[in-house]
Amino acid sequence: MGFWDWVYNYFVNDYLGLNKLHTVQGILNFVCVILTLIIGICTVYRFIYILIGFFGKRVGYPEAPKDKRYAFVIAAKNEEKVIKNTIDSIRKQNYPKELIDIYLIADNCDEKDKTAEIARSLGCTVYERHDLSKARKGWGLELAFDNIDKAVGLAYYDGYIMIDADNVVDPEFTSKMNDAYQTGKFDVITGYRCPKNFSDNLISASYGINFYRITLSNHRPRMKVHSYTGGTGSGYLMSSKILIENGGWHWHRILEDVEFVITNISDGKRLGYTDEAICYDEQPTSLFIQLRQRLRWNKGALVVWWCDSWKLVRSFFKKPTWTKYDIFWDVFPYSLFIFVIGFIYNVVSLSLGIAGGADYNWGSFLAYTLNTILGIAIAAWVAGVLVVIKEWKYIHCSLPKALFYTLLWPLYDLISIPISIVSLFMKVKWKQIPHNDQRDIETIIKEQEEKNK
Repeated sequence: MGFWDWVYNYFVNDYLGLNKLHTVQGILNFVCVILTLIIGICTVYRFIYILIGFFGKRVGYPEAPKDKRYAFVIAAKNEEKVIKNTIDSIRKQNYPKELIDIYLIADNCDEKDKTAEIARSLGCTVYERHDLSKARKGWGLELAFDNIDKAVGLAYYDGYIMIDADNVVDPEFTSKMNDAYQTGKFDVITGYRCPKNFSDNLISASYGINFYRITLSNHRPRMKVHSYTGGTGSGYLMSSKILIENGGWHWHRILEDVEFVITNISDGKRLGYTDEAICYDEQPTSLFIQLRQRLRWNKGALVVWWCDSWKLVRSFFKKPTWTKYDIFWDVFPYSLFIFVIGFIYNVVSLSLGIAGGADYNWGSFLAYTLNTILGIAIAAWVAGVLVVIKEWKYIHCSLPKALFYTLLWPLYDLISIPISIVSLFMKVKWKQIPHNDQRDIETIIKEQEEKNK
């Protein structure tokens, strides 16, 4: 048999199984292979993204005049332990103080919590909200922007910078956001998300590697190919024009940031990224908290995909762009879909094998399970290694710890599948993630400088 005859035989008979279409297992195999092949072809470019993100330079923009007015908007619930450092880091920005204002939404805080009191004492404008029937960040943001509109008008500020209450921002954060904004290329700009407690334990490190992976495989390569990107929920700037055009903030789903991205990409808005605007945030250190948060993330992602991804499809057919195509596959539940296809095929094949209708047994099913686990682990580990190498300068961790965390980090991806499956059948609610890291911006920068000596 010649080489091309072997290739043909493998693809047609072994891979597609066209010679077995007279059997139930053969038909099932053909359908599953075609679905997987179609999705694989549609998303293969994402592997190229990883290479671009790894080998490409960091994204920055020329220095621009510091003459735009910005408002920081912070949603907070029971954050009295960390809110002072957040506000202090904003006050210490290398940007004209008269052009920065801070608004805080004390959202359903407990009666004894002092978040609102601390923020007021530091000169912030504070809005308090008490409505447990709408206990989501999106509703709090709607209240904030409605009040800003009444007080000074949404157009009073050139842009709004969205951060979480556990964040502290680098002294150059606003200046670097301003540099990107003043290019006129973007309506929204996402900054560089840097976990400040990466070294605490495997849980926080896993979150950190995941967020760095998003930077390396999504944000940075998209800028390199002159496309647009999505967001990560915190540490981003949006033009006031978006709020004016939409009559305020009206994104309320569990993952309001993903809903915001889908809507604005569908509307033709330009979402950019800069590596130079660094926002430090705190990641969970408890496995229980991680599972609870990621269950909400997965459920929220499925809800947004199911309810809102049609906007991208409709917009794409009206005015096709690469960004709309790219963001659609970004929000598509790829891993869950592929797993479900493979699982159904193997369960049905096992049932047929037990009944004597297929050449399939428990050994075949075990091999499928082990190969799936091994494939996910290897892919995650390779990505983790690339991430740690590329972003090492910005990772707050010693080398021995980083090596240990990187070795075990694939566990983060391995538990994604069971979390996704559980989220299909559970109703989830937003619950507060406790924040206890009280390091200020000076301490964080000093730690980073000492590590990189």
